[in-house]
This record gives sequence, C-alpha cells and structure tokens, in this order.
Amino acid sequence: MVEYSSDNDKDNEFARLSDRFIQQHQRIFFEIRYFEDLS
Repeated sequence: MVEYSSDNDKDNEFARLSDRFIQQHQRIFFEIRYFEDLS
C-alpha cells in the first residue's frame, strides 16, 4: 500500500494510470473500427 501525503497525490496517480490505460486501448478501439470499415 502506497502512502500518500495528500488526496491530491492520490488523484494525480489515478489520472496517470488512467491516461496510460486510455492510450493502450485507443489503439485497440481504432483497429476494431478500421477492420469493421473494411468488411
């Protein structure tokens, strides 16, 4: 368990993880849309 000095640090960490998650999945969503367009 990570100790946070404030709630703000926790929010920043969550935002950073969310950004990485979104970036990874944007490519997958894009490829799915692309292949659907081809069919």
